[in-house]
Amino acid sequence: MGVGELILYDGDMIEPHNLPNQFYTLEDDGEYKVLALQNCIKRYVDSCRIIPKTEHYEGQPLKGIVISAVDDMDTRGMIFTHVKKQKPDYYIEGRMGAEVMRIYSVNPHEDTSWYNKMLYSNDEAMELACTAQSIMYNVFVIGGLISSQVKKILMKEEVVKEIIFDLVTLSLMVESFDFSVSLPSVD
Repeated sequence: MGVGELILYDGDMIEPHNLPNQFYTLEDDGEYKVLALQNCIKRYVDSCRIIPKTEHYEGQPLKGIVISAVDDMDTRGMIFTHVKKQKPDYYIEGRMGAEVMRIYSVNPHEDTSWYNKMLYSNDEAMELACTAQSIMYNVFVIGGLISSQVKKILMKEEVVKEIIFDLVTLSLMVESFDFSVSLPSVD
């Protein structure tokens, strides 16, 4: 896709319960997630600079397209507070519960009040059994949908602001809006 640099934040290490629902191998057990991801990407692409940060995001500088894939509503809210202040080019957030996924794509240079309505506290979030929180094939589907949004941003195409996809019923719902932010050219 021509991505020149990825900065990855995650202080978590891979544990056995991550293996069936995340894209890690048995050999990755006990490794920092960002280091295992860096190694995985490097197996396929050598032209992308990857900067792994074995720490959680707590307000560090943001730039370019920010993708959030956290499993905690309070953390999503904290990250978006920094997105609104720092105004990177774009913010994409993915959520999964069982076989339903949601993707929000937010232009922080425009009205973000609609996205604020999508945030709520951890106390208000539905608690799912650990085995229903994420399934391996969901990871590939949501990753593909997020990658499609990134491509649209880079190609200055219309970006869908909300995607809801239910793998049980194979239902797809989208809400669009006009894309009008000026991004640096991609070489």
